[in-house]
Amino acid sequence: MTNCQLSAFLAVATRGSFSEAAEDLHLTQPAVSFHIQSLEESLGVRLFRRERRGTFLTPAGHSLLPYARQMLELAERAKHELQSLAHAAENSLLLGASTLAAQYFLPPLLATFQAAHPQLKIRLQVGDSEQITRCTAAGSLSLSLVDGPEDHRLLPLHPAVAWDLPLVVAAAHPLPKGEFSPADLAGVPLLLRQEGSGSRAAVEDTLSHHGLSVSDLSVAGEFPTTETLKSAVRCGLGPAFLPRMAVREDLHARRLRTVPVRGLTVKCALGIATGRHTLAAPAARRFLQLCNAPEAAREA
Repeated sequence: MTNCQLSAFLAVATRGSFSEAAEDLHLTQPAVSFHIQSLEESLGVRLFRRERRGTFLTPAGHSLLPYARQMLELAERAKHELQSLAHAAENSLLLGASTLAAQYFLPPLLATFQAAHPQLKIRLQVGDSEQITRCTAAGSLSLSLVDGPEDHRLLPLHPAVAWDLPLVVAAAHPLPKGEFSPADLAGVPLLLRQEGSGSRAAVEDTLSHHGLSVSDLSVAGEFPTTETLKSAVRCGLGPAFLPRMAVREDLHARRLRTVPVRGLTVKCALGIATGRHTLAAPAARRFLQLCNAPEAAREA
């Protein structure tokens, strides 16, 4: 049963006339007759009987009538619901961001985007890079800004936005000063971001190139955000690899100091995670264009 067949059936049942039903539907009478005949053939019953006084429903037609009304009503409600969703999608941006991207990179991008598109509503979800990337791939988010190793499988920004994560420790921490080798890190009680974060992935990726893994380290604690990790380092809990832009002021004020590790440089980059529906969402396409504009890059 199609909507055209049901509409023709309901119009004939209401008007008691094929010609008047055709006028209401803006169709020819043969077209209405064709829809009714097709419906009857698909159901295997006669729905109308034609008499000199008019066209009347058969018992089967009377049985179908309330269902036809319900089905057409549901179809119309579904149409309005989907149109509302489409309208909302055109006027909203479901954006995801890793905690680091949300704190250090996203605010100026959002300000620029909102100024250019004041009618759009932005809904932001923040989490670790792995979680946000997964949500974006599943279609829960239109697109996302996340961080991770420079060679991670994300769309890069143009120009690229990358930064280093020096090993830092509280200025008064008893950790000996001087240069460490990568192998020396196995005996250092390190603090790390939690699993799933882009910074953690960048650290693990760099260590793997030096024959080390997290299981080789003496991990003294894992923390959910860059800020909580930095606070733990400042309190003297131990050293950690932290984004340079997050510790620049503390290094300048000598609250923290860097711990040089010979031949080891942890690099992280900002990337764009996309999903199945990214390019289908107008707002997402506009934000993607902004991320790839020259002025979108920010110095790390």
